[in-house]
Amino acid sequence: MSFTVKDIFNIEVAPALGCTEPVAIALGAAACASLAGDDELKSINILVSPNIYKNGIAVSIPGTNGLSGLDLSSALGAFGGDPVLKLEVLAPVDEISTKKAVDFVRNKHVSVDIARDKTGVYIKTIMIAGKNTYESVIEGLHDHIVSLKKNQKQIGDSDLMPRDSENKGGNELLRLEAWLKEKSLADLLDLVDDLDRDDLDFLKKGVDYNLALADYGLKHGSGLGIGKALQRMVRLNLLTNDMVLAARILTSAAADARMSGVKLPAMSSAGSGNHGLTAILPIWAVKDFVNHDKDTVLKAIGLSHMISAYIKSYTGRLSAIC
Repeated sequence: MSFTVKDIFNIEVAPALGCTEPVAIALGAAACASLAGDDELKSINILVSPNIYKNGIAVSIPGTNGLSGLDLSSALGAFGGDPVLKLEVLAPVDEISTKKAVDFVRNKHVSVDIARDKTGVYIKTIMIAGKNTYESVIEGLHDHIVSLKKNQKQIGDSDLMPRDSENKGGNELLRLEAWLKEKSLADLLDLVDDLDRDDLDFLKKGVDYNLALADYGLKHGSGLGIGKALQRMVRLNLLTNDMVLAARILTSAAADARMSGVKLPAMSSAGSGNHGLTAILPIWAVKDFVNHDKDTVLKAIGLSHMISAYIKSYTGRLSAIC
């Protein structure tokens, strides 16, 4: 099976609000809650792979003033998430839904277990609401719901789960990764010639998303404040600003903002928002030090996304280091 540049972008590049692991957990709960409707929510149990647990356990959740936890992510998805928004599921969350979620967790209505036999992306959510039990399973990709059930009966018609799920999500990713492994760097470089105006506009949208995070990090010194600290050292003439340092400043500032829970989406790459930042922002920073035109810069970013996907085909969707 052959893939196009558009296929790669469609599978590997997408906006994500917050770290993709807790966001995926929120998506699973939001999907269940959308089936439950007005039924009173009584409990949630989530079962996740070890890597999902590792990557999501301590990161700040967007819009919660630094709160974290897989249990809280699930409760937030249930009380305030919109599953139609996929990896931006938490965008509608406000103070009211956050308070409900925090109280729900504090009253020990959410439990988290590790599925030690699972690898990569795997999230199973079991929700009891009213007299009914709802279940969702996300597998393969962070936004790929492979199963939706009510009282153990599969939901056959849902906008949240593609009808041809056999050909989507995890299986499609496996085919893409097998295809990428057969390619050389020269082959990937040749694919850049296939980029059209729609592709370039999409890549520019990713730049805009990730620059907004970097700007926030530089202004507020969010999280560890690495980007802002490096920028201050340049202003004090303690460091000389070259292309490498410029790339470090811009990318770390964006990561500072994102990982501190700022409610701004990142354009992710290969299933990771931080991969998206490092695929896009260093190239955008370096452009000020070399002769270029706008389209060439965007094509370089497109190649960067493809190389990220190629590397991840070997390291796995969720590698040992986030």
